[in-house]
Parts: sequence; structure tokens; C-alpha cells
Amino acid sequence: EIRAKFDVLKGLNMATEKKVILLKADGTRQDLTPEKKPDLKQMQDWVGGYIEVIHVSFEGKKVPMVVNEEGLIHRLPLNYQAGRIADSPIGGDVFILIGWRL
Repeated sequence: EIRAKFDVLKGLNMATEKKVILLKADGTRQDLTPEKKPDLKQMQDWVGGYIEVIHVSFEGKKVPMVVNEEGLIHRLPLNYQAGRIADSPIGGDVFILIGWRL
């Protein structure tokens, strides 16, 4: 069950890939491969507001998950995929950065 919460990251080469995985509150997922690390405005657009970075552990590495800092306060729809990974309720769309540091 612990591994099941990370199914969204399965198959990624954490050492060499640079990817953004958008996990939407409606349960959909979108994989992006931008040429450069997203800037603050892009990150805020993806989550719909101020950002907060939560580092989650996956295969012994810390992976940054970026969430809407006020998602729960504004009663955004719960994001069950992200909540399972973070072991905490998450409101709204989030994204996981693979291969970049924040």
C-alpha cells in the first residue's frame, strides 16, 4: 500500500529526467517536459495561487511537490492523488518537479 501511493511516479528515471507532473484535483494527470525550470508565475498559474513546496520521499530521494498554499482555506476541491502521496489533505491542483531543485 505504501508503494501504491507513488504509482504516479512509477517508471520515471529520477536521476536523468526533467519533468513536471501536474496532478489535477479532478483526478487527471498531465506530464510536461519544459526546456527550463518553471518560474514563479508559471508555478502559481499551475496551482491557481500562492505556492507552498512540500518535499515527499520517493525511493530514498526528496521530490518537491508544489501545492496551492491556501487550497484548503479557499475550499478548493480535494486532490486525492496528491493527498495520498503527501499523507495530508491537499486542496486544488498540484505538480511534482522531477529533476529540478527548488
